[in-house]
Amino acid sequence: MELTHEDLFPDGGEDLTEPQQPRRPSAEEALSTVLEIDRRTQRPHHGHGESSAAAAPRVPRRETFEDLLPPVRTGDCGFVGQPTDRHPDGTLSRMRFPQAIAHRGLKSDTVPENTLAAFRAAVEAGAHAIQTDVHLSADGVPVLTHDKSLKRCFGVRRKVASLDWIDLQNLRTVGAAQEPMPRLTDLLHFLNQPENRFVWVLLDLKMCNDPNLMVPAIAGDISLVAPVEGTAWKDRIVLAVWKAGWIPPCVWSMGDFKVALSAWSPSYAIGVLDELLLWRKTVLLDCSLLNHAFESERGQRFREKFREQYPNQKIFSWSDDSDLSMARSIRNGLDGVICDDPARYLGICRQWEDDEAFRDRISEPTRRQKLQWLYCNVVVYIYEFLLLMLQGSPWRRAKRGLKGDQASRRTSLTMPNET
Repeated sequence: MELTHEDLFPDGGEDLTEPQQPRRPSAEEALSTVLEIDRRTQRPHHGHGESSAAAAPRVPRRETFEDLLPPVRTGDCGFVGQPTDRHPDGTLSRMRFPQAIAHRGLKSDTVPENTLAAFRAAVEAGAHAIQTDVHLSADGVPVLTHDKSLKRCFGVRRKVASLDWIDLQNLRTVGAAQEPMPRLTDLLHFLNQPENRFVWVLLDLKMCNDPNLMVPAIAGDISLVAPVEGTAWKDRIVLAVWKAGWIPPCVWSMGDFKVALSAWSPSYAIGVLDELLLWRKTVLLDCSLLNHAFESERGQRFREKFREQYPNQKIFSWSDDSDLSMARSIRNGLDGVICDDPARYLGICRQWEDDEAFRDRISEPTRRQKLQWLYCNVVVYIYEFLLLMLQGSPWRRAKRGLKGDQASRRTSLTMPNET
């Protein structure tokens, strides 16, 4: 007999504010339960709050993967950062603008990306948050750099994962600045400085690493640095992942922390969100989408559906580096703009509020904007068609990623009992 959504969740799965506290099963029970569910269930076709008209007779509730995951904190769903008098006036106005998220810090010709100097410059420019990239060194130290190769930023023909931290710490960025590579702990100490207590961070977990190694390593580093009084790291750190398969390890090791899905494809993001409806009491997901995707028909449909089904979750756009793309993100009512120049973006916020003609000019599409809209739609459709042909439907890719292989499930399921 095929189990339906109602069979797995007889209570409807609607209670998001008071998650139940299930009994913690042993590793063997957990693995056998997941394997049994894999054999017995298929993805139900349902909308938000809808059920199948031909539902099977209700059976006693079975233990599901949702029961195996720790409950996540569902209290305040507001921004983890707050504007202060150190930020430009645009962020303190009566209008709520998307927050300024500095892409790899504030990048310039004199300040290398993903360095403490870039983070410091971003905060001084008024950024509410810092986006940075995380890799693991050969000895398991979380370090902050974008590429898996050291060639572009440090001039060394080696991979980050091939060197221990004792070797990485001696490298310097190419160019005149000669900045060292920071660790995650270095960033945490920077955020602990009194003047930075309202700044939060979006950690982009690079997919060339093993999630079952990286996420516990990040959790371990965070536990080593006590937050400044009156703050909590779970309110200031968001984990950004690119694949659905990274979500369960994040929930297992860092269940109190927010997770954001980064995606090129609006359809894939919708597929992941639909699959997570089965775990809706446990996983609350923010989303970060390529800025051009929001200008496509599918991107707009994703934004509307996300707002309807997940009103308390956040949508970010990356990376907005032109005045036009920044203004579009404001017009689209997003929650955060990931950009290289936060000061420039905050200037757009002020202009948006003070100059009605500017708002009208942005709201009325020009011929160039119409052509760009057409280009974005064509690119998104081609990209998603290729993904459909090569990897299957977005829902199938999401389900496959969330289920993972047996070895990954065994690692992630046994992790809590081992600690």
